[in-house]
Order: sequence, then structure tokens, then C-alpha cells
Amino acid sequence: MKNKKICLTLLASICMCAGCNESSSKTKPNTDGKTLTDFIDVTKIDIEVDETFDLNPYFLNPDAPFSFQIINEKTASLNDKVITGVKKGSTELYIYYGDSYQKIPVNVFDKKALKMSFDFSKGRLYNKKVLIFGDSVSYGAGLKAGESKWWEILQSNLGFNATNYAVSGTTMTYMYAGSNIEKEYRSSGRMFNGVGFILSNINQVKTADYIFIFYGHNDLYFQPPIGDSNEAPKTLDECTSFKASYAYGINTIQENNPKARIILITPNYSIYTPNPNYNIHLGYADYNEAILDLAEYYRLKTYYIWELTKEAHEKQSILADNVHMNARGHQILADYILNS
Repeated sequence: MKNKKICLTLLASICMCAGCNESSSKTKPNTDGKTLTDFIDVTKIDIEVDETFDLNPYFLNPDAPFSFQIINEKTASLNDKVITGVKKGSTELYIYYGDSYQKIPVNVFDKKALKMSFDFSKGRLYNKKVLIFGDSVSYGAGLKAGESKWWEILQSNLGFNATNYAVSGTTMTYMYAGSNIEKEYRSSGRMFNGVGFILSNINQVKTADYIFIFYGHNDLYFQPPIGDSNEAPKTLDECTSFKASYAYGINTIQENNPKARIILITPNYSIYTPNPNYNIHLGYADYNEAILDLAEYYRLKTYYIWELTKEAHEKQSILADNVHMNARGHQILADYILNS
């Protein structure tokens, strides 16, 4: 009995110490006599463990004497106005200036918990490395000198560092032996497929934070078969369908950079048509649905923009020709991403 009491006493002491350590990581906000206000346009911060959120782009005067406080540093840390998720949980950020303060809830989620639901905000994207893989739309065909591509508008608003690997004429589908793509392009020595560009720029993929994949128009033209979402080709020679090629590209990115967030974009509204010599009666609806299926299968953030751009086009043209978006179309896409 005596030994049992000693054990219970020791257990209670350990629990009390654990409680003391937990509470010692928390600090009380210094709000006495201060007025609640809004210094920056941030109402909450949702990040994953190890993800950063940069407050610097929200302050017009970086030298102003603001001070900052994270209430629970076991949940999130703060260094030079950059918040980092440490452990799943909730805390608050306090910003002080003179006799005023702002309180911002901070929610930290497990890794990959937000990969389908994160928003495009300055704090999340600022100074991050972004890659764009796509066709002539992302290359900028159809735009006049001085007009901005959709991703350039995003870059200007969010402050990330973008590299554009979009090339006119590119399909996502690999030009496998006997394919229409191979017949038309291999003779000229061109690797006009998204899988090829992802592989040839793999060193950049390894260090990217966000990767956009925006193909479909040229796949429609060449009419590759759709394939199945569960295809998992191990070699390029096995990429004999649209979905197989897409899956190979996604898996290649994830294997080389598990931390990268991949964003898929479906084709914009277009009156483009298949090459009559290749036509097997697949339309944009088929390729759009394939991208949405893959996004669900791999649980990736996706922007379905066909209906959005079609409705906009019916009010005022978003096309420079039969497929490429004009400046209005690029602005509409950028706004959609920024506000969704």
C-alpha cells in the first residue's frame, strides 16, 4: 500500500510538471488598455505543419514599430514576420502598434491536410517557387505586347517566383509509338508533351513549392484515348493514354518532391476542333472529365474553368482566336484563382 501511494504521488508530480511545461509555452496577450483594430487584411491563417505564412508583404512600411506575439509557440513559431506551423492545433497571433492591437486566429493542420483546400494568398505564396507546365495558352499565344499571362497576374499579386515551362503545341499525352503525336512531331525531333517537359526539368521540380499543370487543347487535336484513372505506368512507353501520361507526370512530381502542391487546370472554353484525320469523337467534355477524375483520384486542387470562361465569352469574347485566351480571358482566370 505504501509503495502504491508513493507511485501515485510520483505520477501526480509528473503530470503536474507536464502541465507546467505545456502552460509555460503559452503567453498571455498584452491587450490591457489597447483598442482592437485591423492593421493588415488577414482574418485567419490556416497552414500545415512545416508550412510558412509570410506577413511581410502585408505591411506597407516594413520599418514601422509593430510588435508580434504567438500565444502558443508549441503550435506555431514566429521569426522575422514569418509564421511556421509546428504542431497540429490552434493558437493566436497578436500584432501590436501603439495603443492598438489585432488578433488573428492561427490553425495548424497535419501535413497534406490542405492540399485540396488551401487558398492563394500573399502570405502563403510570397517568395515561394512556382512552376507552370502547359501549352500555348500559358505560353501567352494570343496576347498582345505588354499584356499579362494569367500566371504573371498571379505573380504580380502574390509575389511568388515563377518559371514558365509552357510550350506551344504541347500535349500532356506522351508521344508513344504509333500515336498521332509521334507521327506528327517525332520526325522534327520535338518533345511536345507535358511528361517530357516535367522529366527534363526534374531538378527544378525537386525544389518547387507549387506546380501548375494546364494542358488539354492539343490533346483534343490529336485525340489520344482517355484511359483509366488507376493507371500507374512505370515507364514512358506505358503512357499510351491521356490519363496514363497525366498519372506518370503526377507520380513523377510526387516521388521527387512530396512537399510540392500540384494544381490542375482544365482547358478554357474554346471552339478548337480535332484534326479530322485523327478524330475518334472525343470532345473537350471527355478531357475535362478526365482531369477532374484524376484530381479526385490523387486528391489535388483543381480549377475547372470551361463553364466559367464559356459564360464570360458569351458576354464578351475571351478568345483571341479559336483557342487562345485574350487579355480578358487571362484576367478572368487569374481572378478566379485569387478569389476561390
